[in-house]
Amino acid sequence: MRLQFYLPVPLNPGCQVTVKLPEQYKVREVKRIRTLNFFGNVRSYTEAAGTLDIDKAENSFKIAPCKDYRDNKSVALIIIDSLLHYRYVTKSDSFQIHINSEDDKNIARIQSGVTFKPKMGVIGLVSASAENEVVSAKTPITFVLQPQHAIYSNDRPNLVIEFPNAIKVAAGNCKVTKLMMTSA
Repeated sequence: MRLQFYLPVPLNPGCQVTVKLPEQYKVREVKRIRTLNFFGNVRSYTEAAGTLDIDKAENSFKIAPCKDYRDNKSVALIIIDSLLHYRYVTKSDSFQIHINSEDDKNIARIQSGVTFKPKMGVIGLVSASAENEVVSAKTPITFVLQPQHAIYSNDRPNLVIEFPNAIKVAAGNCKVTKLMMTSA
C-alpha cells in the first residue's frame, strides 16, 4: 500500500511520525514500512530493528524519529508492506498522519483525504462447453471459472452470469451443480 501526499510543514530532526490506520486495515499485519522523500532517501523500518513502533490498541505505527531536515516541497511516500486489503471494493476511511516534535508536541496532522479503494478482482474463464452443440438444441452449459484473487466462503459470495440476448434461459432452469471453494 502506498500513501503519497505533500508534507504540510518542513520536518526538523527528531520529529516523530505516527500513522493511524482506518478500521478497514489492521496494523498487526504490518511487517515493514519504507519511506521516500520523508526523511531523506529511501528508508526501511521494521519492528525487529527497533525503528518501527506498532500499537495494536490504537491500530497505528510510529516511525523512528527523523534524522535530517526535510522541506515540504516534495511529495512524501510511505509504503506499507504486507497490509491485507479490505475484502470488498469499498473506499477506506482516511489514514491519519500525525507529525510531532521531538518532545511530542503536535506539529501537523493529516486527518482526511488519505484513502484507498482496492480494485475489483478478476474471474478468469478457464473453459465453457455445451453438452449438445447442435443449433437450437436445449443443452446444459458448463463454465469453469477461476478467480484471480481470494474469495472467502464465509462472505457468502454470489456469482452472476449474464447471457447474451440470443441465448434464452428458462426461468428456474439455471442452477449450480458443482462448486469448489478453498479456504484461505
